[in-house]
Amino acid sequence: MFEHPLDLIHTRLSSGLAVRDWPRYLGECYKALKPGGWVEAQEFSVSIGCEDDSLPPNSMIRRWHEEANRTFTAAGCDLRFDGETLKQQMIDAGFVNCVVLEYRWPMGPWHEEKRLRDAGAFAMMSMLADMEAISLAGMTRYGGWKMDELKVFLKGVKKEWRMKSIKAYWPLYVVYGQKPEDRSKDE
Repeated sequence: MFEHPLDLIHTRLSSGLAVRDWPRYLGECYKALKPGGWVEAQEFSVSIGCEDDSLPPNSMIRRWHEEANRTFTAAGCDLRFDGETLKQQMIDAGFVNCVVLEYRWPMGPWHEEKRLRDAGAFAMMSMLADMEAISLAGMTRYGGWKMDELKVFLKGVKKEWRMKSIKAYWPLYVVYGQKPEDRSKDE
């Protein structure tokens, strides 16, 4: 695969799109790493969380997440990600010292801490700019949505996203593990 074994393999935002088969991918990473090398994945789960009750169960934002996950899954792309599952898959592939770190990425400028408030504002702007492109193909081809209905729905979702009172977030996972120093495990 590579002329020289690698020290680190890092992926970000690959789940469900670039990487659809984590066990296979991790097996390839294991082969490509030198003993003592590390693999790390930084992945969002496209599943909305909320710091409080500001995002009601019947919100358009929650419905959009349900529809996006349903239609992307139908297209063969699961956008829901679980750090503990990936950690176990790393262990199953032979990695040691596996760790999961979970963070909450604000989806809007609501956070008290400036750094996270700025990150949330950027995430919201990105979501507002990209939502239609993310939604159109999947929801019309795999979700049965009509184009005119979808555009009205997305307009409502975007309106909710702009509400500063909603304290929504996406789970962000950092999962990493190490190829053992002992080469006998590779034989």
